[in-house]
Amino acid sequence: MKYSLHFIEEARLDIKEAFQWYDSKLPELGNSFLDSLYKSLEVIERNPYQYQIQLRSIRKAVLKRFPYLVIFTIKGQRVIVLGVIHSSRNPTVWKKRT
Repeated sequence: MKYSLHFIEEARLDIKEAFQWYDSKLPELGNSFLDSLYKSLEVIERNPYQYQIQLRSIRKAVLKRFPYLVIFTIKGQRVIVLGVIHSSRNPTVWKKRT
């Protein structure tokens, strides 16, 4: 089955903020963050059910090299990305988005 990714606006803002923060620290680090994110998203898109349910129907994937989580849920053939959150942030940030 083919899944498609859909991002809520808050998730898009999470990505933008993380990219800008990393890019301000070191040139090209923002692009490395995006590369890591895109690789994780490709895996999620191929098989989202490989990730365990964390809360109700919410699942999370951990990025490689960066301390970020991709928080998502599955609705039919759609993977809804609810957030790309730093792993040290309070989980209530993404729980409010469900």
